[in-house]
Amino acid sequence: MANSRELKFRAWDRIACIMWQVDEICFNDGYGNTYANPGLEYTGIQDRDNRSKRAGHEIELMQFTGLLDKKGKEIYEGDIFNITVEPEEINQVVFYGGRWMLVRHGLDLMEWHDEGEVIGNIYEGLVEQ
Repeated sequence: MANSRELKFRAWDRIACIMWQVDEICFNDGYGNTYANPGLEYTGIQDRDNRSKRAGHEIELMQFTGLLDKKGKEIYEGDIFNITVEPEEINQVVFYGGRWMLVRHGLDLMEWHDEGEVIGNIYEGLVEQ
């Protein structure tokens, strides 16, 4: 059996200015016809407690990296990640060159995820510690 990781997403809602944990993504043409083509205009996003439907240009999807920080928090694309070993360094998590990277110095997140912590994200800013 192939090794696989959980595919999870969150979405920044550009209209309501809130972050959604995404349970379901539906691609359709606006008339209820669902397709597996992500290039179509309408994207439905739903969370467990509320229901929201936004057009694709109204949201920013961010994928779970499959990694946890040193405190056990999930790391997502777009997170602000603080490497807490000397010297401390704040980075943004991005997918680049086929892997999850820490932008500032091109560090591989796989090698550093347990040497730091998520301290916010690029949409909501830094979280009070």
